[in-house]
Amino acid sequence: MTTENSDDFQMFYKAEATRLVRNLRQRERVSEALAEDIAQHAMLVVYRKWTEIKPEAPARISYLYTAAKRKAVQEKKKNSPTVDIDEIPEHAGLIEDGLAEWPRYLAWLYEPLTLRQRRVVSAVHLDGNSIQEVGELLGICPNTVKNDLRKALWVLRNKVQEEGER
Repeated sequence: MTTENSDDFQMFYKAEATRLVRNLRQRERVSEALAEDIAQHAMLVVYRKWTEIKPEAPARISYLYTAAKRKAVQEKKKNSPTVDIDEIPEHAGLIEDGLAEWPRYLAWLYEPLTLRQRRVVSAVHLDGNSIQEVGELLGICPNTVKNDLRKALWVLRNKVQEEGER
């Protein structure tokens, strides 16, 4: 990297680092320390690609926020508890059995869904993201998110109805 590019990156860093951390804290709801770690990671990604990214500020900012969003998603996945679907009994309890059964019931309910459908349903209905945000998060267009959500909800409704008929 040339001195001119290095100076440009330093100015970019000073202008965007604090804003990025604040954005991560608000939009991703992560701790200050994790937001700073994610921001540092994203800045490092941008630094490595600095000469390849179009020199216009919006392109670089977009690249930075995309790198930060990807890292935030990785961190959330790494820190989220998982339920092994194979450990769920053949006839899992319903919601009325209490809150303790909710993760088991949710895993049982999600079983017939594809991985992407699970992610879409969780991101929209459990995390409260918009269709647009989910599309950006998963790297798919909003219409695909809508279609996956519609299909997943149809599958879930049928599964709950079948369980109720037993």
